Amino acid sequence: RGRGRDARVELAMAPRALVGLAVVAAVSSQCVARRRAVASGGGPEAGRETDAHIRLAAQQLKLIQEALGRERSERSARIAESEAKLSERSAELEDDGPQQNEAAELETTRPEKSVETSNSEELRRRGFELGALEAKLAERSAQVEELEAKLSETRERNSMLEAELAGAEAEVAKNVDELQAKPSVNIHYSKMTMVMEQDAIEVAQRALQELVGKNAYSISRSIVAEFDKRYAGSWQALVSGSPGLSFASTPRHYINFNIGQFNIELFNSH
Repeated sequence: RGRGRDARVELAMAPRALVGLAVVAAVSSQCVARRRAVASGGGPEAGRETDAHIRLAAQQLKLIQEALGRERSERSARIAESEAKLSERSAELEDDGPQQNEAAELETTRPEKSVETSNSEELRRRGFELGALEAKLAERSAQVEELEAKLSETRERNSMLEAELAGAEAEVAKNVDELQAKPSVNIHYSKMTMVMEQDAIEVAQRALQELVGKNAYSISRSIVAEFDKRYAGSWQALVSGSPGLSFASTPRHYINFNIGQFNIELFNSH
């Protein structure tokens, strides 16, 4: 820095020195011209004029030399002042070295902190998004559980309905089998109430089922014994393989019907 300042001072002083040199050169050239004029016959006047010009040039040269000396002194003073300032600045820079290192480290770590801050913000944003997704997932899970509970309830209800349907089908099949197993009943003639007719058919069917393979007499005795218990009087029953003849009987106490291949007459003789 000092050398640069010296060079700038020298450059600033150079124009003035050149001006002085130019003045001296001009005066010298005029003196030479005057002397040549005198030598060629210009006379004493020309010589005196030439001497006056020489003295004037010498005075100007002396003034220029004095100015140059003052400028050199001023330049030296400025150079010394600049060197003092440069030394002071160097000392300040040496004292500020650790602080500059800390500043450099701070500048170095600042991008890292900026990156960490950016990463933290990104992680925070991702955390918020993840929390929202987890909330939606929990809501969907609750909906799925509710649907599964409803589905399980529906399946149980269907199982119950299927069991009831199976039971009903079994009952229907049983009734069909029983109806198919039971021989058909045809009433040919009746003088009984509907209740007595149903009792007569029921008693006769049970006697036929319980006394399978027995003779007609045993079947008729079973029917008579049951009707004597239910209704008063003297009941008679005729069981044969074909419809028989009608006997005299009291009103509304006679019935003639067949169950399958068996023909049955039931009446109260009194």
